[in-house]
Amino acid sequence: MDTAVPSFTPYERKLLAMVADLTHTSAISILDIEENGVATGAGEPSEIFEEIAKGDGFDLGGSLGPRFARFLGLGVSWQTRDTVPLTGEFWTGHLLDSIDAGAPTNAPASATSDEVEVFSQLRLIEDQSRWAGNSFTAIRLFPGVTIPELWYFSIAHGLNKLDIDYCEYFDHLLVAKGVYGWQLLFAEVSLADPAHVHTRRRLTTMLHTLPRLFPDEDYSSLEARLRERL
Repeated sequence: MDTAVPSFTPYERKLLAMVADLTHTSAISILDIEENGVATGAGEPSEIFEEIAKGDGFDLGGSLGPRFARFLGLGVSWQTRDTVPLTGEFWTGHLLDSIDAGAPTNAPASATSDEVEVFSQLRLIEDQSRWAGNSFTAIRLFPGVTIPELWYFSIAHGLNKLDIDYCEYFDHLLVAKGVYGWQLLFAEVSLADPAHVHTRRRLTTMLHTLPRLFPDEDYSSLEARLRERL
């Protein structure tokens, strides 16, 4: 895809502002960063969704369009400077590339037949495995879908369906800043379970730390979700 001096969409500007906030916060160390700009050769977002509908048969513009971003690669890996650091990362690329690439990973050998089918239909929307993490979030695409399901996969916790949509996911990403495991706040899991002890501690730390570092953000919905999961 060709790139040119872009006119960023409102949501693209929000993602760039999140990266800038992390980069310019003295209490945070940036471990790695990727800013590859946006693809302009495929046209405006509405044209891209028309191309997806014609070429792949998925009419996604209505459910994904408001938070669609054209970045060829935008992400950051970071940690706080605390004695016990809070860590996170996020990375997102272009949806056309994701659809063309197919499923982001094969189903593990332990997967059920239903899970194997889900894995085959997943297309990456946000990655936490480019640097230190081992997880990703994907939309599930199959014939006729217009509002795709969101699924979160991690090596530690397997495959989990999320109870938020694409737009809600990227809105929460702006607040959670890519803290590892934040997606489990929106999955049917009990963070009181011993299997989730490390995630529980990390998300508790997240909600003690990030409101202090980013006081203009509203963390009330994430705090409510954590209470529900405990």
